[in-house]
Amino acid sequence: MGFYPLDYHSYQRPIFFIFKFLSGINLAKRKKRYSVLTGGGGAVLDVGCGDGEIIQALEVDGCFKCWGVEIKEEVVKICRNKKLNVFSGTVEAIKGYDNHFDLVIANHLIEHVQDPYQTLLKINNLLCKGGWVCGETPNFDCGERRLLKNKWAGFHIPRHLQIFTVDNLRQILVKSGFSKVVIKKSQNPGQWALSLQNIFLSYFPKTKLKNGKSWIYPFLLFPSIIIFVLERVTNRMPGIIYFEAQK
Repeated sequence: MGFYPLDYHSYQRPIFFIFKFLSGINLAKRKKRYSVLTGGGGAVLDVGCGDGEIIQALEVDGCFKCWGVEIKEEVVKICRNKKLNVFSGTVEAIKGYDNHFDLVIANHLIEHVQDPYQTLLKINNLLCKGGWVCGETPNFDCGERRLLKNKWAGFHIPRHLQIFTVDNLRQILVKSGFSKVVIKKSQNPGQWALSLQNIFLSYFPKTKLKNGKSWIYPFLLFPSIIIFVLERVTNRMPGIIYFEAQK
């Protein structure tokens, strides 16, 4: 649990303007996609919900009934103070909700767990027939990793326990009982910025971080957006991939 301090990025809102702007765009796109997958509403579970940003945003529209699950007890209390329904612990510990959810969100989850297969099996069990799981995860088979090697942000040592490729991510989803698996590029230029920050920190290791980001991070977002656009134009898979699959 010590690997996830209270200033971990999932527990804090963005502090830089450009990052707030990009996060707002990303959240709006996610809400739109979730609405498409669920037919406009339904029961949603966000696994590793952090400070509850996504489920709070979904419940504003009144079309979704949302739950979250989070391992950090202090963060669970923050969510509950916002009147959000949040379980404390791991998704495997949730009882009494089999075949309940129309959508399970697993953004940047499966790379953190010890046994992603068991986690995906549990998620499958929680979904109703025809329900969807969707999320994002780092992509080992990307140019960013090959170019930057151990500076690639996707390694995120010691928190990321395994890293997927498109092929083995598809295989584990199918093995877990999912069909209609779709894996595609993620709209996430921030990954490159973190990798570039790792290079900067290797030269200036005493630089202070806040929420995992240094003062130079917002400036690194601009070249990262350019690189991200070039990846899309050249049809290359980036360092973060999006997946969705149906039960």
